[in-house]
Amino acid sequence: MPNGVFMDNWTPPEGGSDFSLPSTMEPLAPFQDQMLVLTGLSNKMGDAWPGEGAGDHARAAGAYLTGVHPKKTEGADLQAGLSMDQIIARQLGQHTQLTSLELSLESRENVGACDPGYACAYANTLCWSSATTPLPMENNPRVVFERLFGGNESTDPEAWRARREEDSSILDAVGDKIAKLQGDLGHRDQLKLDEYLESIRNAERRIQMAEAQSERELPGFRTTCWCASYIPGKMPRSCLIYSFSLFKQIYTCHYFYGWSRNQSAGISEIGVPDAHHPLSHHGGSAEKIEKLIRVNGYHAEMLLTTWIA
Repeated sequence: MPNGVFMDNWTPPEGGSDFSLPSTMEPLAPFQDQMLVLTGLSNKMGDAWPGEGAGDHARAAGAYLTGVHPKKTEGADLQAGLSMDQIIARQLGQHTQLTSLELSLESRENVGACDPGYACAYANTLCWSSATTPLPMENNPRVVFERLFGGNESTDPEAWRARREEDSSILDAVGDKIAKLQGDLGHRDQLKLDEYLESIRNAERRIQMAEAQSERELPGFRTTCWCASYIPGKMPRSCLIYSFSLFKQIYTCHYFYGWSRNQSAGISEIGVPDAHHPLSHHGGSAEKIEKLIRVNGYHAEMLLTTWIA
């Protein structure tokens, strides 16, 4: 739920398993018996340290899954920590074609400064493959589809087989050339070659996984005419894509990053023209709170969409 919620309409009035749902949480009623609503939690690593000043959004995002206080920098010398999702992906990813999938509803360029003193890379992802490597989020459903299912624009099994055979032949050709290079390289070049070989081995592993999983047939699906800018329309497409890929057991760990604080558009479907982030700074305004509650309810409906995809 981006930018938080209006807590009076989010937190159940009582504890226990038979709690009543406040208005914002009503869309999640089908899963009430599977939910835990936790309160009183705080990730202190997202707080400002002495002398840091502004930058709450970037710090919160950088610390959210890492549990590490991010270094304040607008440059390339990023520093946070390995994120929780990637720990899971490393442990279980050997059994799937891809280890993890990071999706977003918005375009997230990891350049420049988005919060005072902090590089955009901190605010634009929650996933880190190492302390210095933020994982970019993909917001284009077509690109995600092609990453998961190849460039065939179809889930047709024959198209899959043809693509896998093409990939395999390319790898065989590359392997022959690498064999000729070995033994003629210096130490530094050998290290680079080892990195390249590791990427080749990963590609081979993905192909082998795809072959092993090819017996699971997917529903018919094509990527035609996808619009990359209309966020509400992309949400169900994104959910459909990753439900297919879960069915196909293509990846182990999935993280979905919805709206960021920089979302400038309102949500016409619910009659709220105001951007969400300014509404969250309502200052006690009854009008802003009412709109914020509607936005929170809409986000809960979108969350439900991801659960039932």
